[in-house]
Amino acid sequence: MSVQLLRKLGWWGVAMVEFRVDDSIGCPYLMEINGRFWGSLQLAIDAGVNFPRLLLDLALGKPIECRPYKVGVISRWWLGDLRRTLRVLRGRPAGYKGEFPGRLAGLREFFGKQPPGTLNQVFRRHDPLPACAEILSLAQGIRRLRN
Repeated sequence: MSVQLLRKLGWWGVAMVEFRVDDSIGCPYLMEINGRFWGSLQLAIDAGVNFPRLLLDLALGKPIECRPYKVGVISRWWLGDLRRTLRVLRGRPAGYKGEFPGRLAGLREFFGKQPPGTLNQVFRRHDPLPACAEILSLAQGIRRLRN
């Protein structure tokens, strides 16, 4: 459905198309189309599929090599997990009807043992600046909330 939609729009290049399915009738509804790479791009790169490189090669007219990717690669976004844990610690939001983890379970999930080989989504020893920028951005957001 995504490819059909993008073709009808005359789209060329990177896009992330998101649908949600209404479980009561099994009907997908378009949520959004983003003309950018997706947030989990690092996971694909870690698994051996470098989409930015493939796009660059395509734009330069170079041959595109399709190689097998690694299965079982695990990526963890620590800052996102921290934000989720803080939300869990605040407790179930008023009016929330779904299942909600307990505080102890939330802490266990955050601090507990991670699967072997888990990679950090943002922080990389050879390139720590994106993680620093993410932390600074979070700090600025917290400061704005307090003012």
